[in-house]
Amino acid sequence: MMNFRMASPEVLIDINQCRDLAGITKHGDRVTIGALTRHRDTGASDIIAEHLPLLSEAVPHIAYMAVRNRGTFGGSVALADPAAEIPACAVLLEAVFVLGSKSEMRRVPASEFFQGYYATTLRADEIVLAAEIPARQSNEIFVLHELSRQQGHFAIAGVAGRARVVNSALQQVRMVAFGISDQPIGLRAASDLIEQSCGRDVIPGDIKKAILEDVQPEAVGEYTSDMKAHLAAVLVGRAVNDMRSRAAAFDDQDG
Repeated sequence: MMNFRMASPEVLIDINQCRDLAGITKHGDRVTIGALTRHRDTGASDIIAEHLPLLSEAVPHIAYMAVRNRGTFGGSVALADPAAEIPACAVLLEAVFVLGSKSEMRRVPASEFFQGYYATTLRADEIVLAAEIPARQSNEIFVLHELSRQQGHFAIAGVAGRARVVNSALQQVRMVAFGISDQPIGLRAASDLIEQSCGRDVIPGDIKKAILEDVQPEAVGEYTSDMKAHLAAVLVGRAVNDMRSRAAAFDDQDG
């Protein structure tokens, strides 16, 4: 924000020495990611690869190596860039953010945390402490597809998806779009359409109509609302094809 001259704070507080705010742990069926965990560490974590593979897939799309070396999970969450991968993944994965101030600590679901362009439910005296995320079920698969002018640039449109594989079929399909509105958006109608297709191909035009039931994409520069909807529909189609390919080789008995 400072680099883009969108923010000029009078005071900066360096929290890099708060070592307890970094790290990845698993307790029971939940994975906790500390707010100061670097993107590079998220991407290299065996715990993440096994239990939250969507994040392993998302990290290489985050900007460039220099940014991944310094950028943090909590920083991406708190910034709430609508084109960023981490917020969209957090919504899809049903993460709960742990927020803290001098006086109290509270937990807020990712689905309620993001409020619009660079806007969240964070209060003026709070910071993000961690994210608590349910570990994947044995028969769950995840995908992420995005479109940008080149690797590392802001996503023009993106889609993160999850589904359960039952007898090689996709069930409980869920899609979240990013880069097309002021915050990550759940594509319920499109998700239902894909699940009801029972393996049949769904034309992009029908997916686009379903997307427009949940969101009216916002125009940005040369990218019109209609173009954003079209790109989101294409990416949903790619995500579905990807999931079906993975499901075809998936053994429902042991995941």
